[in-house]
Amino acid sequence: MRIATLTATWRAGGRVNLVAMPLLSELTSTERASRRAATRLLTALPTLPGEVAAKLHELKEGGSVASRPAAEILRRRARQEQQPSER
Repeated sequence: MRIATLTATWRAGGRVNLVAMPLLSELTSTERASRRAATRLLTALPTLPGEVAAKLHELKEGGSVASRPAAEILRRRARQEQQPSER
């Protein structure tokens, strides 16, 4: 339910700063569906606040349950930045 609230908040206001940090905390959820949804949404955000990006790098190296989703988010975002904008 928390992911649904964060997704709705993002769609309604588009304020990255409001949803990025709570989404980051969802990466450590025990529910796989929550981790996957947070990964998708963090990848889709147009920009990430610096503290969130730094925390993703930290999680990637940490070896926790969040390390794999953090690495995936960073990989996808890097790939998106390299591709020319098609929007």
